[in-house]
Amino acid sequence: MRAACVIALFLAAFPSTHAQWSDTARANDVQKKPRFILNFDARRQEVRGRIVRFFGLRAGIQERYNIYALGLYGLGDPFQESGVKLEDIGRDSVDVRSTMGYLSLTYERILFDTPKWQMSVPFMIGLGQANVDYKDTSGVYQPYREVRVVPLESGIRASYKVLFWLYLQGGLGYRKVIGPSPLVNAEFSGATWNFGLSIKFGKIYKYAKDKIEERRERKAGEDGPP
Repeated sequence: MRAACVIALFLAAFPSTHAQWSDTARANDVQKKPRFILNFDARRQEVRGRIVRFFGLRAGIQERYNIYALGLYGLGDPFQESGVKLEDIGRDSVDVRSTMGYLSLTYERILFDTPKWQMSVPFMIGLGQANVDYKDTSGVYQPYREVRVVPLESGIRASYKVLFWLYLQGGLGYRKVIGPSPLVNAEFSGATWNFGLSIKFGKIYKYAKDKIEERRERKAGEDGPP
């Protein structure tokens, strides 16, 4: 919603740009000059029969068909599970909740890029932490484990370019979590997928910056030398 408000304000400030945004809707992403990228990245995963969501923010550099990016990801809501056996605390059936967050390093290879479509294959390695709490006999969650995790993920991603800054995106992949906790590894390893709108904030920023510079140059030319 906030992003939509910012875009609406930008269009109001530059009414003549609306048609130009449509003109650039079919631009190819692959360019000779390296450029900065910034976008939200979210995906879903099935964990023991329930769907959980991971949200993330990714920033990096695209150099022709290669994308190098750093990301920050986290579980949207804690995953809760009942009837878990924790032998080291002497509990045969207990409620637990788990969270996970991590930093990631991604290399993404663009397989093809047309004015309308793009397909790519990302390879990601992360480093983060998972927290596991259990509910005691009084119904209060107590810390159980804080463990380091190394998520590994790959897949395939396809995008349809609605506008140069707005993509309709979908993808399938697989995440493998490596760490000292078998419970965490089992819960968060599995197939991942995403489908939805992707807003390219880096492109919006560059477009706004270019338009502001154009207006300054045009205004300077109209005013003429002193």
